Amino acid sequence: MKHVQFGRNYITMFVILKNLHTRSIPFAQRLTVVLVLFSINAFSTDYYVNDNSTSGDAFTTTGGSNSNAGTSVSDPKLTLANLLSTHGASLTYGDKIYIDAGTYNGETDFTIPASKPGISFIGAGYDLTIIDNQLAGAATAFFMYIKASNTSFSNMSIIGYENNGTQTPGHSAQAITIDGTSGSPVTGVLFENVSFYNNGASGGNPALSVLSYAKVTLRGGGSYCNSPGKAYTGGVELYGNNNTLNIEDYILSGNDKTLFDGGGLRIEGANTSFVNVSNTRISNNRGN
Repeated sequence: MKHVQFGRNYITMFVILKNLHTRSIPFAQRLTVVLVLFSINAFSTDYYVNDNSTSGDAFTTTGGSNSNAGTSVSDPKLTLANLLSTHGASLTYGDKIYIDAGTYNGETDFTIPASKPGISFIGAGYDLTIIDNQLAGAATAFFMYIKASNTSFSNMSIIGYENNGTQTPGHSAQAITIDGTSGSPVTGVLFENVSFYNNGASGGNPALSVLSYAKVTLRGGGSYCNSPGKAYTGGVELYGNNNTLNIEDYILSGNDKTLFDGGGLRIEGANTSFVNVSNTRISNNRGN
């Protein structure tokens, strides 16, 4: 067995060829498949962010600094903002951004454009990697606007955002908004073991919003205790057309809004959207 190694990413080329051979695929087609896999996986890059401590760390070996390159476990960036500012233009499909244990403040107003699909944001655990805007700054501060397919988040908490929905295009979430178009739908977006809580001090919309032409899965984690006693807000919403929202093994609890229904889960739009809910706790939410 032989591996082709590029950083932490590799392809087992002999195994691929052997498995394809057993299916009696002509050699030219086997070679094409191998080359396609090579082009997709071999050149992806791992990036690293860490606070200034190594306590509880899962990925990095030293504290972060924005003077570091952020491309190895021994030289992580200190902030996600600096990493995206430095490397955002060069991100490619399959790249992974590891955000180690710590609390990260002031991480606001990021957009993942349609031209940057397949980026993964990976935390050390929902109780270890905390992205917290501390309900600080302008009431229009949000965490991320996602327009790219196959964007994924795992093992972190996103808290303390209070966007009131006034940035373009207007209707948007406290923390994360996913939005596509008919010409550029957003598919394969995944949140796994990600918690949203304590978002929405100034009102606005729910912690997470799925707008139009988007396919999103929420698996594990939850959206809870957002926006106590404020207008419009709440846990999760699907607001628009041509969407699919899958909610699996999730918690929607303790979300509170004083205007409109759907304190925990709000669904509004045409019958071109679908919501599938399984093994999910929905409790103690309030709408009006």
